[in-house]
Amino acid sequence: MLKRILKFIYSKYDSGIYRIRNIFGIKIVTKPLVNKINVLEEKIDKLIYHNNLNNILLSGYYLDYLSKYSNMNCIYVSVIVIVYNLGEKYLRQCLESVINQTLKNIEIIIVNDNSPNVDDDKLCLEYSLKDSRIKYIKHEKNIGAGGARSTGLKEANGYSLFFVDGDDYLSLNACEIAFYHLIKYDVDVVTFGYFIVNKLKIISSIFLEILPLLYGKSIIESFSLSKINPALWNKLYKRDLLLKLGYDFMVTAYRAQDLNANYKIFTVTNSLINIPFHLYYYNIRYDSKDNTINEKYVTDIFFIFNDLINFIKEKKLDENHKKYINASFLDNAVFYIIKRINSSNCDKEKLKTIFKSKVIEFINLNLDFIDKDYLYKILHKNGLEIN
Repeated sequence: MLKRILKFIYSKYDSGIYRIRNIFGIKIVTKPLVNKINVLEEKIDKLIYHNNLNNILLSGYYLDYLSKYSNMNCIYVSVIVIVYNLGEKYLRQCLESVINQTLKNIEIIIVNDNSPNVDDDKLCLEYSLKDSRIKYIKHEKNIGAGGARSTGLKEANGYSLFFVDGDDYLSLNACEIAFYHLIKYDVDVVTFGYFIVNKLKIISSIFLEILPLLYGKSIIESFSLSKINPALWNKLYKRDLLLKLGYDFMVTAYRAQDLNANYKIFTVTNSLINIPFHLYYYNIRYDSKDNTINEKYVTDIFFIFNDLINFIKEKKLDENHKKYINASFLDNAVFYIIKRINSSNCDKEKLKTIFKSKVIEFINLNLDFIDKDYLYKILHKNGLEIN
């Protein structure tokens, strides 16, 4: 009886974020736990970030789904790793992240594109002896990343393909999560976010906010408007999708070859899902030849788009591709390259002159494809006058 009287006079208890007090039968509700919960959520966010950074955030749920509901009797993922002039600092981290994937039913195809770094060959041989899932191929001459990926594609036996650059690395559950979504939603391509890493420290994270599911022509249209990242390495592809294009559709030794390959791939893609996970770690290497702003840097893009226009004509694709090419070219060639020239320590006037002459040559070669007047207006806005 005394307890009931005391409880009636004063009692308190917590319910969720609320603290409830009864004083002489009057209920008072407050939220003193909100700050504590916010602090707790911040700690959880930091923990998740830390774990993801160190590649130890594992899922388990996806593996359980695959083991129970997938009747596939094949290799799930072929991971194709491209190696050229990397050294132990980058390559070992990459290969460790691949062989320790939570999804074990994978094959790993390492393609050494005749790297001049002897450590690359030693490490590739070391890992090929360490893991029976690895197939190691060394080119007799350097043919470029596109050619190396084509070699990997020819050797691949998996249901799906994951392209990895040898100086980058994966979240340990990258294959597991990406393959789960590929199977569950029965799509041709899975895209995902990634971290940009500088000296092994994350400096930013990238995730393009497009519609989660895309179908048919909306895929290539979204790609042309830069709503889908042009990189090959932040995607998982069905192998049969790429085989529709043959083994040698990728151009070699040119910058923006990923854009070229994905444009072709998306012309035959029927479905794509974009998942809100950061599964790839992209290393910024300032010593990389791909980051050098020189004549090749500003002229390669014209080969890329000339090749795409020839591809569109050969495949007799519909008129919409003129619009797609114009949109993609303006964004990737005009805006991006001029921005890089202006922001880099290089001979700006010389490179702008070279770029301007290549633009004129490109337009004259593709008068039936390129909207000349609109392109000139864009160039004018970016400080390049063409008479």
